[in-house]
Amino acid sequence: MDPQTNFLPYFGDAAKLVTLPADATIFREGDEGDYTYVVKSGKVRIETRGQELAVIGAGEIFGEMAMIDRVQRRSRASTRSNRPNLSVAPKPPERRETHPSPPSRHADFV
Repeated sequence: MDPQTNFLPYFGDAAKLVTLPADATIFREGDEGDYTYVVKSGKVRIETRGQELAVIGAGEIFGEMAMIDRVQRRSRASTRSNRPNLSVAPKPPERRETHPSPPSRHADFV
């Protein structure tokens, strides 16, 4: 991915800002993929079966396959830095099931 790419403007009002503690799990392998995430600040670690695949930073996107298909997550995402801010964007309404807001696991961090 081009490090100059900033995906935040593409989500506009559809995204909800959440702040998470360090080492928080955002999603796990096998979870339903309803949301796409954009890192506003901090770092997020992406791993599969315990092996780090990437570290995502400010302006970068992850979990984007949720916007394309209804697929189970193929990796685990967790916060790497203390209190990163993430924009959480749901699938467009015609592609989503019935989730009016991000999953409840994010509610404690807002």
